[in-house]
Amino acid sequence: MMNRSSSDLMEETKVKEYYYLYYLSKCFTDLMAEGFEKISERNGITLKAFDVLTILNQKDICTITEISKTGRMHISSALNICKLLEQKGLLELSKSKQDTRVTLATLTNQGIEFINESMKCFYKEDFSITEVLGKIEQQSGIYPSFSDLHLVIYEKYDAYTLESLSQLKK
Repeated sequence: MMNRSSSDLMEETKVKEYYYLYYLSKCFTDLMAEGFEKISERNGITLKAFDVLTILNQKDICTITEISKTGRMHISSALNICKLLEQKGLLELSKSKQDTRVTLATLTNQGIEFINESMKCFYKEDFSITEVLGKIEQQSGIYPSFSDLHLVIYEKYDAYTLESLSQLKK
């Protein structure tokens, strides 16, 4: 049997930690998306469209670039989704007065009403973080802590995304 050096053991531990965080993030993302998919489908829109509406609900007005970065989608996808939501009367697109190359998105009154009604469905689902963590424990045998979840987010995303996420809480 071959003896491993302490640096090999440290590297192996680091790989195990990253695998744990990777698996944990996949479980968490899948379970959270499952709840939001039910709500978005019930309300006749895609999950990404629901993302756009919730982003706008938190920030009043956004550029398509901000929606793209916060919603973790390609900029052309963000614009296409916004155009579809505009056709449904849920948001309004306009050009920035400072720079006409920049497209701005704002929820309409109908969009605000739509997202508020959609969120009522979310609360009726009784979908809680404790439930999600319990399902992760069932799948993986590990009950993750909030510091684990925070680390997943911190390790994965850039400073702009973290700032955008913190703005959503306000």
